[in-house]
Amino acid sequence: PVGGAAHRGDKGRVDAFPRTLGPQHFNGRAFLPAAPIAGEVDVAEQNSFRRLPDVAVCDPFQDSISERNAIEGLGKTAVVQEFGRGIRARRALHGEPPMAAFVSLFRRNGRRYGGYVVHLGIVLIVVAIGTSQARTVELERTLAPGDAMDVGGYHVVLTGLRDIAEPQRATTVADLVITGNGASEQLHPGLVQYPNSAQAIGSPGIAAGSRNDIYTILAAYDGHGGAWATIRVRVIPLVSWLWAGGAVVGLGALLAALPPPKRRPVLVPSTFAEASAE
Repeated sequence: PVGGAAHRGDKGRVDAFPRTLGPQHFNGRAFLPAAPIAGEVDVAEQNSFRRLPDVAVCDPFQDSISERNAIEGLGKTAVVQEFGRGIRARRALHGEPPMAAFVSLFRRNGRRYGGYVVHLGIVLIVVAIGTSQARTVELERTLAPGDAMDVGGYHVVLTGLRDIAEPQRATTVADLVITGNGASEQLHPGLVQYPNSAQAIGSPGIAAGSRNDIYTILAAYDGHGGAWATIRVRVIPLVSWLWAGGAVVGLGALLAALPPPKRRPVLVPSTFAEASAE
């Protein structure tokens, strides 16, 4: 997206993407070495997908909530089923309580169950990327101080423009109040002008949340009296899920890399050993 926006000369679009692309790049680079560890899955895990109910094959980048839920549900169901079978098996064989059986799964077979955790993290990342690409909402409008616009369920009010003079630069800031969807934010996107620069540099105002990220950009303004400003607002969903998915992948990789516990030798009575030898 950044390359295409740069080719078109859409500077505001370029400024708004680093938080979205950052976790994608980090997850891809940081956890690539963990792929061989997480990829060693036995036949039981592969067969678990065959026991799932039939679901339609979906494209996560399509603009459809049902498709996103189908992909997410498929991955979660497979992981939950395998953990459930392991816990039930340990409770039946060793009489362990549920939580102790859950911990024992990682202690006894960390490579397998750590791989399941990695797969769950990958599902979160895929769903977050697909949703953020397909369901982004953007609106640009010229407002006078006191005017408002609605975008993606948020109410954005321009309260005014102000200039900030500093020795190294001069900044024009638009003060915005954003409400809706449980949010109450004050953002201050601006345009920064340096003495030796012929073009102002945008400084977006960003509000990050568990549900949506809100990006605001001051695209243009009235430099003679502050009578108007052109504000671009972009609402990108589930960006925080990219970071959460990366954290889950990292946790699963650590669990898969844990060494197995040492087996304690079992002392066999001499009479039993002699009888076995005969």
